[in-house]
Amino acid sequence: MSAIRFWQSIMFHAPVLTRNRIRAAYAVAVTADALQLLLGPLGWAFADEIIDIVAMGLAWRL
Repeated sequence: MSAIRFWQSIMFHAPVLTRNRIRAAYAVAVTADALQLLLGPLGWAFADEIIDIVAMGLAWRL
């Protein structure tokens, strides 16, 4: 049972919100939006979803 609690404490622990983490989250969001704007006219629909998933994963791990 202690292994489950250890895993939960790692996965669901809310880290301290710092200025650097906020800046990094904004940088991830702006980069993802810029890539989507650049690739948008080309009609790459799946590229948008992939960029969103990567940005979500990066923002989640910050």
